[in-house]
Amino acid sequence: SNVVEEHLPPFGWVGTEGGGLFRMKTPGTDQETGYPNVKLFVHGNKFDMSEAHVETMYGGNHYKLDHFVLKTPAEHTVNGVRYPMEQQLVHLPVGDNNPFNALIVSVFFSEHPLNSPSYVEKLYHAIPCMGEGKHCQGGFSFAEMARTILYQTRGASKWGHVTYDFHPMDVCKVPPCVFGGSIGDASIPAWVSPHERANFRSYFKYQGSFATPPCEEGVQWLVLSNALP
Repeated sequence: SNVVEEHLPPFGWVGTEGGGLFRMKTPGTDQETGYPNVKLFVHGNKFDMSEAHVETMYGGNHYKLDHFVLKTPAEHTVNGVRYPMEQQLVHLPVGDNNPFNALIVSVFFSEHPLNSPSYVEKLYHAIPCMGEGKHCQGGFSFAEMARTILYQTRGASKWGHVTYDFHPMDVCKVPPCVFGGSIGDASIPAWVSPHERANFRSYFKYQGSFATPPCEEGVQWLVLSNALP
C-alpha cells in the first residue's frame, strides 16, 4: 500500500574516483590468492562494487553503491508480470543521520538476448567462476551500465531494444563523473522525446526490507519502470 510511482525527483549516480571503469569481483575473497576468506552464500549472484566509488543523493540522503545482485527470476512483479531477471543495486548510507539502512535500485530484464547490453554478457560469463567461490574479476564500464539503465525508455522497452547506444568515448575520464539523473540529462540521445519516460525519472518507490535473511527493515526501494532487453 506504500508503493508510489514516481516521476520526480530524477535519480542518478556520481563517480568520485577513477573515471568510468571498475572491476567486478566476488565479495569476501583474498586479493592475492583469489580464494574466499569467508564464504558468502546469497540468493543470486553478488558483484562487489565498493571499488567503483559511486555515490548518489536521494530524498536529501547520501548513499554509496556497495554491490549489486542478479536475481533469476525477478523478485518484484509489476501488474502481475514477473520478468526473467532483476538487478538489485544496493547502496549503503553515508553518515549517521540517514533514516534508512539502505537504498536499493531494481532493474528488470526481459528475454531479448540478441539486443541485450554488452555488459550483461560480461556479467554472465563471470557467474561460473563466482559459483566456485573464487575471486573472479573483469573490467567493464560503469558509465555504460549506469547510462543504459537510467536512459531506458518505455518505447524501447516495449519493443525489446536499448535506448542508449553506448560509445567508449562516453566513459568519464576525470572525476567527478555524472552517470545520468538530473545533471546528466544533456547526455540523453537527441532522438528520445522529452515526453518519453526514461528510468531515471520513472520508477516505483516503497519502504520495505532486505530481500535476504534476516530481512532487516528500513530499506528505501526504487523499482525502475522500463525493462532492459
